[in-house]
Amino acid sequence: MNRTQVPLLFTLVSLLVLPQAGVAAPSLVGPDAATPRAARLLAPAPEAGPAGAPAVEEAQGSGRVPAELGLGLLVGAVGGVVGYIGPGGAACSSSGTGLSGCVTGLLIGTLAGVGVGVSAGVTWGGMLSDGQGEWFTGALPGMLVGAAVGSGAGLIADNALVALIAAPPLMLVGASIGYELSHKAHVSAQRVQPLVSVTPRGATFGLMGHF
Repeated sequence: MNRTQVPLLFTLVSLLVLPQAGVAAPSLVGPDAATPRAARLLAPAPEAGPAGAPAVEEAQGSGRVPAELGLGLLVGAVGGVVGYIGPGGAACSSSGTGLSGCVTGLLIGTLAGVGVGVSAGVTWGGMLSDGQGEWFTGALPGMLVGAAVGSGAGLIADNALVALIAAPPLMLVGASIGYELSHKAHVSAQRVQPLVSVTPRGATFGLMGHF
């Protein structure tokens, strides 16, 4: 092979090899350039929109009720001791009907202290868990209903011990139910708002709610 054929052969080989290599190699510039993708090992979860609000509310409610019951039980026990020593002891010492009057005074004082403590503790637990219920219109009426049922059970059995055993847990459950009902009523009232719209034809009034 002479020297004049070497450049010609090199040119032919280059024309045959380089276009194929250009087709096989990924394009780094231009519209077909491959976009590098970072590895996503821990992708953030998408934020819940309005459709996830009921689930969030349900989760909050499931954590709020144990807080209400726990603090209601604790504060109710303290209130029962205070009621037994204070009003119950005073009623017992001032009773002129003997032992039966003393027992009745101690029972009334103890249940009164338990009731006040239970309703206050349930309200406190609900407030700490972002609850929007009320004591006066929620926990207190519910506690009174539970106290009435427990006292009625004691009267039917004609035994003060039955009332002392049955009334406190019923007052606790009743206070929690009453608080949750007032919470739902308050939240529902917040979701409905008056709406005023002004148009060239005049003003219109209505209600706007989130459901």
